Amino acid sequence: MKLLLYIYEIMSGLNFSKSEIVMINGDADMEKQFFNLFNCQVGKFSIKYLGVPVSPIRLHIADWVPWLKRIIKN
Repeated sequence: MKLLLYIYEIMSGLNFSKSEIVMINGDADMEKQFFNLFNCQVGKFSIKYLGVPVSPIRLHIADWVPWLKRIIKN
């Protein structure tokens, strides 16, 4: 799996050192194994994608305000 991701990294220009592993319903031992295997940071859920929070629950209006302010500003 690491070889495939390494090839993808080379082709896309992405960088593992700037990436994070985010475990959803995983245990700490598995998280450590992936951290050691892929040599990247461990992140926590919830995350932001393109400035918008990604969450397993419905987002509230307050979660959208910073994103909307940036859009209105530009």
